[in-house]
Amino acid sequence: MAAVVLLCYFATMLWANNELSPPESVVATQSLMLVHDGTLYYDLEHYPFTEWWIGTSIAGFLLLVASWLGFVYFLAAAQQQNAQHRRNTFYRRAQSIMLLLCGLSLALMIFSMANRFTGPPGSV
Repeated sequence: MAAVVLLCYFATMLWANNELSPPESVVATQSLMLVHDGTLYYDLEHYPFTEWWIGTSIAGFLLLVASWLGFVYFLAAAQQQNAQHRRNTFYRRAQSIMLLLCGLSLALMIFSMANRFTGPPGSV
């Protein structure tokens, strides 16, 4: 069994271009940055992410968490209504709105992070 595991491990290493462990990707990235820029880190004056980008990411995360908590609350309230044999469509609609808000904020966060906005239009 151990021989099969070792064989699979080395096969993965060869398949992944001789990368045996995950930290090797980080080391390769830092090496390329050192060769290109002469440093491992960005200085604060030339950091690629502006306050606007960081602010939108934090706002999106807070909106995501708030809408998820709202969904969980309305889910529990709807279950309590069902346990009391009362029909109320408000909680179901509120759950749908919270999930939609959660999905939209997640999609906008991913879009913002993927495009690395450097500021609002016209600020560049």
